[in-house]
Amino acid sequence: MADPAADGGPDDPTILELPGDLVLTKTVNRSSVLVGDVVTYTLTLENRSTGALANIDFADTLPTGFVYRASTAVVDGVAREPDIAGQALTWAGVVVGAAETITITYDVYVGNSAGPGDHVNRAQGFDALTGAPRTDEATATVRIEAEPVFHCSTVIGRVFDDVNHDGYFNEEPQEDRMAITDQTYYGGKGGKWSEPEPAEPRQEVGLPGVRLVTPNGTAVTTDEHGRFSLPCAALPRDIGANFMLKIDDRTLPVGYRMTTENPRVVRLTPGMLTKMNFGASMFPIARIDLSARAFTGDGEMRPEFQVGLQSLVNQIAATPSVVRLGYQVSSGEAERAARARMRSVEREIRRLWADTGRYALTIERVIERAAQASSQ
Repeated sequence: MADPAADGGPDDPTILELPGDLVLTKTVNRSSVLVGDVVTYTLTLENRSTGALANIDFADTLPTGFVYRASTAVVDGVAREPDIAGQALTWAGVVVGAAETITITYDVYVGNSAGPGDHVNRAQGFDALTGAPRTDEATATVRIEAEPVFHCSTVIGRVFDDVNHDGYFNEEPQEDRMAITDQTYYGGKGGKWSEPEPAEPRQEVGLPGVRLVTPNGTAVTTDEHGRFSLPCAALPRDIGANFMLKIDDRTLPVGYRMTTENPRVVRLTPGMLTKMNFGASMFPIARIDLSARAFTGDGEMRPEFQVGLQSLVNQIAATPSVVRLGYQVSSGEAERAARARMRSVEREIRRLWADTGRYALTIERVIERAAQASSQ
């Protein structure tokens, strides 16, 4: 016996000092489930002492989204409903005889609010009088698998030849499903039916054999129509996270460059298809061959060269092109000075482009050294 007040008074409540040989284990009949399934949890209570243990409360906390199924709890073969407070189930005042093992089983419904991933159920025994733990915490883990219809977001898309460089795939015109015939009626009294004008052929097609890669190394290749897809299994487990996809531009046809952003990042939505199209096109290359002769002695561009730059900008303003600056470093010329001159030319082109250009201009720079004559 114990005397909490330590005064020996006869009216003091007495507390039975319980042995500490109570072992609690917890199992579940299924480790992998889908939303809507029912699982059965089993608590096993083993008294390894030589005395009976009374006044034990067993508290079992369900994961969020898991719902207890009424009238399914059984304590050592006898139906006994728990006390329910939120996600906590409690069987109060359980008695375990000496060297006895009892079991508690009950069913739980996996609700819609339980998302994909691991969900841990935790149970523990407590002294009903003091609230002190009488067992270690026992756990059981259930994994909810992502369902393609409700939890996944499949990515589909196309890599296409962006002929007009607008970044959008121009698909075949869709037929008007409300039309009764394939003719067009010009209304009004005396109106007549006339044959429709033939639709313009589609100008943009898919690019086959282009490789796309995700950050985790998953790779897909476009089919003969430039299409690709990434199923649910290839996407992040944490639905709602951003998803990134990048084209390996080395697999584009020779001379093609991207007309859309690369890589692209989108937000995934559970149960929805996500489309990611990538555009690429053949760009004419306007090459400018530079040397020290295009500059004055103090490094400034010669006036006639500036006039030529303005003429070039006017020519490529409407037709998407790539400007490639090639500087030939002459013998004895410092490469550092050559690079500085190339940068000044690029700045001038971009200044002129700001007033004239209609698209994002790409400028490439290449340093070339003049071939040295070999001595005999």
